[in-house]
Amino acid sequence: MTEEQKLAFLDKMVRNGVNIGQLIMDNHGTMEISNNMGGSGEERKPKVTEEHIARALMALNGKGKPIDSQRAWLGACCLLGWKYGFPRNLKDCCQQLEGLVDMGEVEFECKYDSIRMYGSWKFVKEKYDDWEDYTPRDDERAMFEKSLSVAQSLEKEILKQAELEV
Repeated sequence: MTEEQKLAFLDKMVRNGVNIGQLIMDNHGTMEISNNMGGSGEERKPKVTEEHIARALMALNGKGKPIDSQRAWLGACCLLGWKYGFPRNLKDCCQQLEGLVDMGEVEFECKYDSIRMYGSWKFVKEKYDDWEDYTPRDDERAMFEKSLSVAQSLEKEILKQAELEV
């Protein structure tokens, strides 16, 4: 393979979404695509399904767990809306969760009436990825901290559930 062919191949791969760090070139000019992301050796994240999300929500629901009240579902809805394609509208999110999780099998059900009052709060409209640096208003602080804790726990548990199947 000539240098020009290598560059053309590399250009084509990058345009098709392959990160340069995923390409490996040996001394003979042969290229292959690595199964690792970047050059760090870190494996790709597993694909998250609704089943993984449902199992994660069930695992985190109950006394002494992150979702320890009906209001604690706010953090779950915010995370799921910003990172996992769920509706960001709280009512729609709760309806989707009712179809995903058997609410009869959890200690604390997701009920829109329990979280609807928070829909207009500033942190609920803030991107989840910005929550780490977000400074809540005094009247939001307790609910924000609870929602952040629930969202962080849920994100870890979703990834754990997805990795169990890899």
